[in-house]
Amino acid sequence: MKPEKIVRKWTDEEHQRALDMRAKGMSDTEIGSVLGRSRVAVNNRLSGNRPYWNDRKQRPSWFKKRLKVNIDVPPEVLADRDHRSYLVPRDLTAAVMGDPPIGYSALERRT
Repeated sequence: MKPEKIVRKWTDEEHQRALDMRAKGMSDTEIGSVLGRSRVAVNNRLSGNRPYWNDRKQRPSWFKKRLKVNIDVPPEVLADRDHRSYLVPRDLTAAVMGDPPIGYSALERRT
């Protein structure tokens, strides 16, 4: 039987200390030993890959909003995509397995 995990929430002070230690070049293991947390917990907290709060109001002051990038797709690319979606698959296997339509396979374009 595994012992129960004790989960402690990160405080803003702990987070700032961890950021300062990382800026000084300390590893996640060293930061974790100073703060009493695991290497994985420090890495997850400082990596920024996933938010750990559920509500905007819970976001701490150091959080910066991520930029949303708008990509302009040329109209001819969208037209080609629509054209491909209307092509009939070559057989049932192609329809089920997602094979490319006739004329769009990389193997057919080889010389």
